[in-house]
Amino acid sequence: MDISSQKITLLSKMLLTPRVLWLRFQLSEPFCFQAGQFIKLEWDVNRQQVARSYSIASPPYQGMTSLSLVATLLANGIASTQFQHAQPGWQIWLKGPYGRLLLSKASECPPQLVLVATGTGIAPFYAMLPELEEYLKKGCQIELFFGVRNTEDLFFYYPFRMLAERFINFRFSVCFSRLQTTNLPHGHLGYVQDRLIVLDTHPSALVMLCGHPDMVDRCFSLFTKEKGLKASQIKREKYILNH
Repeated sequence: MDISSQKITLLSKMLLTPRVLWLRFQLSEPFCFQAGQFIKLEWDVNRQQVARSYSIASPPYQGMTSLSLVATLLANGIASTQFQHAQPGWQIWLKGPYGRLLLSKASECPPQLVLVATGTGIAPFYAMLPELEEYLKKGCQIELFFGVRNTEDLFFYYPFRMLAERFINFRFSVCFSRLQTTNLPHGHLGYVQDRLIVLDTHPSALVMLCGHPDMVDRCFSLFTKEKGLKASQIKREKYILNH
């Protein structure tokens, strides 16, 4: 898919958690991408160009005129400060799409799909919701592991919970790394890696990892060294928090 550039305009924003901001931008021209891809945003601060990458958090559809993303807010971060103060009408440049965290068409779905995310790394999987439903209808077993620190950091929970209630072949696990107890449906204590250790993994499974670099590296090692998957069966995107 070709890389393009266009000016986009902030339409609205909303806090999903105290540390995660949802932003919706108006496109100035058609923009083609696939669920799972990311974009680069560019703007000037004190005559210095700032560039940051964010996964698209909205599914693609024909004729779409806007797209959404989620951003982690960092104390005194350049991008975080800009986003917090930005008002509707703010214009910046979009470049993209980029990334290879892509699903094949449902007719070619693997027997098992394992999705692992931490923090805003859940965004590409949220954008994949329509495609995940098609996979489930084809009989694919999907396992989604979402790691956050505590309940205050949890977002995009209910769409995945609803999917788990509709399809018995979709298993959803929220992993709280800093809680001592939880009674949340689908909630578990510990890191995503702890849950993956006991996961029965199909030899032909496809794995997608998105989030903190340490999590991505640990999970990649677990799947290749302990579960016997090939590196080609694992797609990875590392989220590095930039100030």
